[in-house]
Amino acid sequence: NYRKLHKLFEELTEKIIDQHTLYLDSIVGYESIHKTVLHKQNLVKEFMAGHEYGEEEFQDTCATTYESLFGRDYTVMSLSPVMKQGDVKKRTKENGRNYLLLGSQCVVSMYAYWDGYLRKEIGIAMGITTNQVKSDIWGDIRLIRNAIVHYNGVATSEMKGCRILKWFKK
Repeated sequence: NYRKLHKLFEELTEKIIDQHTLYLDSIVGYESIHKTVLHKQNLVKEFMAGHEYGEEEFQDTCATTYESLFGRDYTVMSLSPVMKQGDVKKRTKENGRNYLLLGSQCVVSMYAYWDGYLRKEIGIAMGITTNQVKSDIWGDIRLIRNAIVHYNGVATSEMKGCRILKWFKK
């Protein structure tokens, strides 16, 4: 059923674009947060003119909130609306924890889409069983997803089985 396969290809393309733009929009936001914290710390440093409380190391231990950074409280509910400035900077810096967490979530989400929906629908369109629908790229993503979910993102020896995405190694 070529029409169904074409529709599935269009759906997959849209899903990939959605995930990619979510990631890009988010990292732009992380960069903005990071720059805002640095800017506010620089203002304090200038105001304190050489006093130890104005230094970045001290400010990193000081509390902040989204409201004090951006003039609005974005937390509908939070376990802790107060954060240390250093923690905010650490998780929002380039390739910081937020980048890694979101990237991992995108991989897991895309594989769930493949395994829970797309693979079955391709099988129906081709008149074969779901188990007969195979793909080297999705097989590699499965191994990466397993490392994320089961090994906290640490590559295992199973990565030797990757056929296309060979950069993720033990």
